[in-house]
Amino acid sequence: MTTKSLSKHEMALLASNQFDALRAAGWTPSELIAAGFTPSELRAAAFTPSALIAAGFTPSDLRAAGFTPSALRAAGWTPSELIAAGFTPSDLRAAAFTPSDLRAALEEVPMLDKPYSRLLADIKDKKRKFNQSTFGPDSAPAKNVCGTPMCTAGHLVNMAGAAGWKLKKQFGFAGAARLIHEKAHPDWPPQNFGNIPDALARAYIEEMAEREAQEAGDGDNAR
Repeated sequence: MTTKSLSKHEMALLASNQFDALRAAGWTPSELIAAGFTPSELRAAAFTPSALIAAGFTPSDLRAAGFTPSALRAAGWTPSELIAAGFTPSDLRAAAFTPSDLRAALEEVPMLDKPYSRLLADIKDKKRKFNQSTFGPDSAPAKNVCGTPMCTAGHLVNMAGAAGWKLKKQFGFAGAARLIHEKAHPDWPPQNFGNIPDALARAYIEEMAEREAQEAGDGDNAR
């Protein structure tokens, strides 16, 4: 797409964020994005989710801009897409999605048994290399997992096998990891899968591994 050239008058409009004038002049969301406007600014200018989606924004972008699950649902986004964008099941229920909708969203997501316990053990045993600053390779490192640095999301995707990499292709690493986490631990909030310090991400893994151990112990006691 070629960005429109700006007249002095249009530059003044841009400087003062007078969106209505630019919209009246025929500017599209894509052209405003190319000019440097954010999803939040476009939302404030009353652009709809559908218009911003058509301009190339993702559910994560629109969530960060303050759009609600209800608004994104009305624009056609599915429960899987909204969970991958970072919305919780509670958010989706508040947007009138049913329990059946949520179950259906996770049907094709693999169930990992005690994923954080396994991940922590593999890190300690040097079977997996942990580095929160990189998601990892774009496809499965079939022969060298122990030498391939990956963040929590990358490792969760890899642990889920072919189904995990399929989710990664559809939703990206962070979105796929949220879905995998939600399937295994629907009552526990996921980690921030962004570029946070290794120490914080490692602390999350350790805490989740401890919770998994406690949950397993509670199950044994119940029997």
